[in-house]
Amino acid sequence: MRKFGVGFIASGPVAQSIHIPTVRHYANRLAIAHVMDIDSGLAESLASQHGAKWSVDEDELINDPAVDIVVVGSPNQHHARQVIKACEAGKRLVLAEKPLATSPEELDAIRVAAEKSGTHIVVGAMHAFDTAFLEALDYWKSLNVHVESIEVSCYIPDNNEFVSLATELIAPTRVSNANQSAAKPVTPLSDANQIANGILGLAMHDIPLIREFSTQRPTLDSASFLEPFGYLLHGTVGDATMRITGWLPGAWEPRWTFKAVATEATFAIVFPPSYVLAGSATVSVSTQTETRVFSNNLSAYEAEWEEIISLVAGEGSPRYSLERIAADTEFAMALIAQLEIIGVTK
Repeated sequence: MRKFGVGFIASGPVAQSIHIPTVRHYANRLAIAHVMDIDSGLAESLASQHGAKWSVDEDELINDPAVDIVVVGSPNQHHARQVIKACEAGKRLVLAEKPLATSPEELDAIRVAAEKSGTHIVVGAMHAFDTAFLEALDYWKSLNVHVESIEVSCYIPDNNEFVSLATELIAPTRVSNANQSAAKPVTPLSDANQIANGILGLAMHDIPLIREFSTQRPTLDSASFLEPFGYLLHGTVGDATMRITGWLPGAWEPRWTFKAVATEATFAIVFPPSYVLAGSATVSVSTQTETRVFSNNLSAYEAEWEEIISLVAGEGSPRYSLERIAADTEFAMALIAQLEIIGVTK
């Protein structure tokens, strides 16, 4: 059985602690073929661990015939360009870390490129692939109830704490941009820009879940920035109230939850820690007569990569179509567009 080659654009914590361990878990179907990073020492060190090629040039990786799957883990502003290049190179699949795009124009260009090439696009919003969530969602839909409120709450320490649990990280070998520019004044981001980054990064994990309960355009009533980094968003989606909180206070203990409430039932999720292959979420669906609990040992990262294998092997169809992925991204952009209109409160 043929193995599919995986190429990693950017060799940072997400690649090292999430995707590479998961790819190695499926070594009978996947092989790490190429590692790229602008830090040559980092790329070479990581590639040497896995017998892979390395480079500092995204085009060299994208045009490598040994690479069937391109994983885009670079900073947000590079995602669209690299996804489009991978499509134009005829790659079978691109796994793009969220956000897929940062503007409607980028999103439209990705649509055109992917539809022309037939390249599958998967976005790394891992909660959308959680098997316990998907099983519970099927049961919820059978209840035929109307959601009245949706709440997402994410409270997590610094990502480095999760990375250290998942892997022994290969450190960068180049002097960081922060050190190189230490003498230059840095213009701090506005609260609105920081919230926008939080929506595109952190909240994107759960926007596909929100849209399973309502596909309407969101209306944002208020937005607050939370120190040292976080956001509190209040609004509606359709006729359901919506509250989205993300807060990174740098303190333990992490807790990431999702709740949808109807008069007759409640759908509640407790997610496992990020960055570690710690099984599925635990989902409870409660009605007036019973509570059903859903969970299993398969992590969302593994479920995501099992779908990727199925797609590149031609053995299945995508759970999330390109149009659905684009609509999820447009939901995030709609929230961001309203920040300037309503303003940000402390």
